[in-house]
Amino acid sequence: MNLELKSIKYTEWMSEETLCFTANLWVDGKVFAEVSNQGHGGCTDVRMHCKSEFGKAGKRTSFYRVLKEVEAHCNAMPNLEPCELFEEGLPMDLELWCNMEVEAFLARRDMKRKLKSHVLFQIEGQDGIYQTKYHPRETDGSWTVFGSEKRRILNDMSEADALAIWRAN
Repeated sequence: MNLELKSIKYTEWMSEETLCFTANLWVDGKVFAEVSNQGHGGCTDVRMHCKSEFGKAGKRTSFYRVLKEVEAHCNAMPNLEPCELFEEGLPMDLELWCNMEVEAFLARRDMKRKLKSHVLFQIEGQDGIYQTKYHPRETDGSWTVFGSEKRRILNDMSEADALAIWRAN
């Protein structure tokens, strides 16, 4: 089963305890549901999308039957990394998956905005990502010597590699 969140709209000023967002959930290339969270600490709501083919008159598969299949698919996903509160790792479900997809969308959006106006780089042996307006010679995104230190420039990396570093810091 292929799940995607599209048309994500995030409202930062309304996000209090949780992310305030709306998005369309697509299942196997077809629009399925609208998911949303009010940002006040409550659950993520899942409603049938008005353009969904599931649940319409004459269709063999009901919306709720497919929703149960989607939830079962998410529940079968591996747990998150173990931590102090969840020794086996936090179990995945549809709500958690949606929230993680919105967080990934926001991280990608923020990184792309920053890459347009700044040069982002890491310094070997130091935590964090640094920025400057000066762009040195082109690199391939690997560790390169600049003066007395080694740096790697996120702007010269593939988007996936740069995003992984961005999210880790």
